[in-house]
Amino acid sequence: MSWFNRDARELPTLLPLPLTLADLEPGQHGVVLGITRENETLKRRLTALGMIRGAEIVLDWVAPMGNPCAYRLRGYRLSLRNEDARNVLLSAAWQPVPRPHTPRLHRP
Repeated sequence: MSWFNRDARELPTLLPLPLTLADLEPGQHGVVLGITRENETLKRRLTALGMIRGAEIVLDWVAPMGNPCAYRLRGYRLSLRNEDARNVLLSAAWQPVPRPHTPRLHRP
């Protein structure tokens, strides 16, 4: 049977598709891989705001109707619409592991 006639379930999976900023869940972290070239104006704006390759970003808040969302990036909060967030590619997404609380020692 030719590869063109196979069912999609039979095809080998090569590489996972990159995530987009719109795929993050609240509290998840991601690392910026790049910005698509669909909208050059948006790409320039986001790059000027510090959304460059390797930047860590966190989904901080989602509006009640799901749009827009607020992201933490380089020490500030950035609000983006979902259609703009779909243009930002992420290389990873993870949920941070909470560290156990250790009381601070007070020195006299």
